[in-house]
Amino acid sequence: WEAGESPRRAVDALLHRIGDSEQLQETSKDFVLKELRAMIWTHRPRLLEAFQTYDRNSLRPPGNQDAAGPDWDPNILGAVTPEMWVGVMKAVLPTPSDFPWIEMRPYIAELADDGKVSYMDFLDRFRNPLSSWLTTKWCETALDRLAHIIEREPSAVFDSIDADGDGKVSYVSLRPFFRKHLYTTEPNSKKERRARDVQCFVLYRQFVSRDTTISRRKFIKILSARKPACSKQCAVGHRLASARLGVVRFFAAPRVCDDCNKAIGAFGENRFCRECDFDLCASCYQERCSRDQAHVNARKKVGESIMQNWYNLDTVHSALIAARCDVARLFAEEDAQGPAAPETMVSRERFVSIVSELVSGDTDSAGEMYNCIVRYLEEQGLDRTSRESDDLKVSELAEALRIVDARELAS
Repeated sequence: WEAGESPRRAVDALLHRIGDSEQLQETSKDFVLKELRAMIWTHRPRLLEAFQTYDRNSLRPPGNQDAAGPDWDPNILGAVTPEMWVGVMKAVLPTPSDFPWIEMRPYIAELADDGKVSYMDFLDRFRNPLSSWLTTKWCETALDRLAHIIEREPSAVFDSIDADGDGKVSYVSLRPFFRKHLYTTEPNSKKERRARDVQCFVLYRQFVSRDTTISRRKFIKILSARKPACSKQCAVGHRLASARLGVVRFFAAPRVCDDCNKAIGAFGENRFCRECDFDLCASCYQERCSRDQAHVNARKKVGESIMQNWYNLDTVHSALIAARCDVARLFAEEDAQGPAAPETMVSRERFVSIVSELVSGDTDSAGEMYNCIVRYLEEQGLDRTSRESDDLKVSELAEALRIVDARELAS
């Protein structure tokens, strides 16, 4: 995997700690599958982009490859042939040119009844529980920010993205919208660029669930339901229009603000709903805008904290993957001959001491990562009330940090 200077230092620190990583290898099959699982998981955004490009190009009219232009985006099928799947894997993942992808396909990608690979199901198959937990929480903050930032009706926003007007948009089409509204500057490192790719990927997954593309109805529903939109919509969810009553309308049909119950002035910039009997005076509108902005600022701060934890987790994962190490080995005693037993207890202090070596000596970040793992495990039902200390078991740390195959969990 592409490792910058910081991940490389993390790998060096880890190898220094665990010694010869060769002793950690399992059987050849298990080792290769474990490596592939991690590699696929870390490259999900680039894989999705490549799959949808292959998918889209396969639907172009024969002999007329350029007729529709570079932004042509038909109704993507969400599936590719095994040959296309192999082509994407070879193009995106850093494996040898002669790597036997076609032979490995049955172990990591299932074929549907039509003989094709559903690439969303394939990409969803590999996941890290803690990372998924963090990015889901980040998505909630990002959706709040999007709902606050966009000025037009969600329907109008969708229509501007849906170039071919078929009522669906793909990841390739929607990613520029996410980038435009969520980031004000260009990424200044490979680490930040990869983080943004992952953020766009998981945010897209929030919209599509198990589908391949986002429907117009679902796009509107999700953005209209966000809390920061209270200055832009009535209680039912209709978008508010802006207008001045004027003197004639003021005396002919007096209006009362639904927030403060006071008469609405003739010349203020008021808000009203075209579809139901809802009015908002200029003063209450500004108050709602202030509440919205305060909420979004707070959510942005929460989102930044979540992503800092994700950065640290990603660094630790990259180091473990590159050094071919597992959690049990990471937390083994330095003079131990093998990995730590699953029931071995790891204190917060020991966790910080070890993990801080992987995150450039940052003990504060390592400590927050420990707290984050505790919160995650408690949300999953971990009860530590009967323990004599707040330590975590090696097996619990391994559960939070492992990259899993969802098919194995279901079987």
